[in-house]
Amino acid sequence: MDPLRQATSDLTNEWARLLAPHFGPSGSMDLDLPDWPQAEGPSYYNQFSHFAFLQLATGEVPGAEPAERAHYLKLALHNIDYALGMTAADFHTPHYSRGREWGRHIGEWLNYYLLCSLEVMERHQLGTAELRMRLSTAVAGAVGELHARFVAKYAAAPTEFVGNHDTWHGLLFYRAGRHFQRPEWREYARVFFARCVLPFQTVDGYWPEGHGIVVGYALMTAQAVSLYAELSGDEAAHAAIGQFFGFHEFFSLPDGTTAVAVDVRMRATRMPFLFLPPGFIGCVEGRELVRARLESARIYFREAGVHDNGAQSFAFFASFAEYVFKPDVRPREIKVGRPATLPAARLSRGDWRAYLGWQLVPEHPSRFVLDSQNFVELWHRRAGYLAGTGGSKFMPRFSTLRRTDAGRAYIPERGERGKISPDSAEGIFGFGPDDITVELGLSDETCRLTVRLVRPTQVGYEAALMVAFRPGETLQLDGLSQTLNPTTLVHSNGGGKPVKEMIWRGLTWRLPAGAVLDYPVVPHNSYTQDGLPKPEDYVGRISFPVTMREQVLTIF
Repeated sequence: MDPLRQATSDLTNEWARLLAPHFGPSGSMDLDLPDWPQAEGPSYYNQFSHFAFLQLATGEVPGAEPAERAHYLKLALHNIDYALGMTAADFHTPHYSRGREWGRHIGEWLNYYLLCSLEVMERHQLGTAELRMRLSTAVAGAVGELHARFVAKYAAAPTEFVGNHDTWHGLLFYRAGRHFQRPEWREYARVFFARCVLPFQTVDGYWPEGHGIVVGYALMTAQAVSLYAELSGDEAAHAAIGQFFGFHEFFSLPDGTTAVAVDVRMRATRMPFLFLPPGFIGCVEGRELVRARLESARIYFREAGVHDNGAQSFAFFASFAEYVFKPDVRPREIKVGRPATLPAARLSRGDWRAYLGWQLVPEHPSRFVLDSQNFVELWHRRAGYLAGTGGSKFMPRFSTLRRTDAGRAYIPERGERGKISPDSAEGIFGFGPDDITVELGLSDETCRLTVRLVRPTQVGYEAALMVAFRPGETLQLDGLSQTLNPTTLVHSNGGGKPVKEMIWRGLTWRLPAGAVLDYPVVPHNSYTQDGLPKPEDYVGRISFPVTMREQVLTIF
């Protein structure tokens, strides 16, 4: 455990030093306000990090200097006072996020981390007695309201998974029941996990949302399940983490990020996922994954800094740190399950990692559930994340395959596994009577994407690969330099720019006949009310016609 503890301490301290300057004069964490200068209020999601700062201030997580510890204590207590100040008599708070108010609510994450901080404050007698009493009253009142809601909401057993948010409610009920000596809350949590969460874990280890696979949000669910397992000793919940670990490892990229080729909720992100279930350290492979993830996160923060809702992840990481630094911690072994029926193939060879998915799910009315449309994902050890970026919403140009006439369908009606080998994977996709094969193949130095029609048709089809361009990068397009600017089109007469060869991040891309490049292409952002992403999230699009003859895109 010593190397893991050191890595946890190092990341916590480096992260805290980046975040601390972003607390505002009122005590709020204002990290998001530079990106949203006209915001109605600072992000609700950034108001949980007081718990991590209290861990550092008290030395429960070591590494902070004496002056830092004193400073962090003041910041944390002021942030808690701010959170209590925006809590109404009915325990509701505003729900600000990315510039806008999304509706007053009683937030389970806010109250869970207020409870965690209350426990630290009581252990060390931090803050005034009056502040501790206000905090205790607010959390107990909020949990009482939420518990009453859940008793009514789940009077009958659900028929599908309740989601990551409700799972965290269950964790809140258990921890609050323990702290406030409310056995009915604790017992309700046990029944809730047994009836509403654990039965909905699939044989491949994940908890579905939006009728499909989620990778990032399943990790958030797994963290809540694992924290509950450690608090309660629930063996079934602990065993579920072993089953989940195999799923998460399958979709983990070597840089600490996660693949999204079949994720129906999230697009690709450069920030490593740090919602770590403590149960992961119950096996050697899990400890290795976590240590590599922490080092990747340190590299990411040195390069990218902190922004937007980045203080939220700090709080969730503090839950992992809390477990790692428990004085009597003895990790329980987990039995790792390996997914066998996922609608996806993973290829690894040389510097390459590639995914091909064929999951199709019904259209979902929620803005937060993306279309099943983007099935190819490419990552390279030297060049980083190259292509994929995930689905969008009601946007045909983000589809790996689409019909260009006779209705312009952009979601296949069928998707199934084709031939799979260690170095290649094939998916077969159908539109009406027409079938199209998409094949990925790797060698030590080369990646090949091959697309073709299975039989002749009178209907036109197009294949596309979404590329993860970044503003300011320079490409070589057929020998000519092109510097990417999200306000400047890469085009030809208003359409895609015909390209035969592209050189980008040290790799050469040989494109198939008829290929064109578009940039910028703007995806749907579920998490802003106007649906717009930041310019750095705009992507490029390489598209080409699908024919009976193999169309081959080669990268080397």
